[in-house]
Amino acid sequence: MALGHERDTRWWKGFFSVASMTGYQGPVILEMEDLTMDSLTGVKKSVQVLKEALPRDL
Repeated sequence: MALGHERDTRWWKGFFSVASMTGYQGPVILEMEDLTMDSLTGVKKSVQVLKEALPRDL
């Protein structure tokens, strides 16, 4: 599913915060395999959630 569809932005902020606190500095890779919406819509939704959820210092 697209990011933000099952778990809201607040959940993703917490996820990335914990990843950062544990020292993770690798990439964030987005795959679109959600068959409930067209690919472009799903990617746009996911990117918007990532923009809101990712720490600004990444």
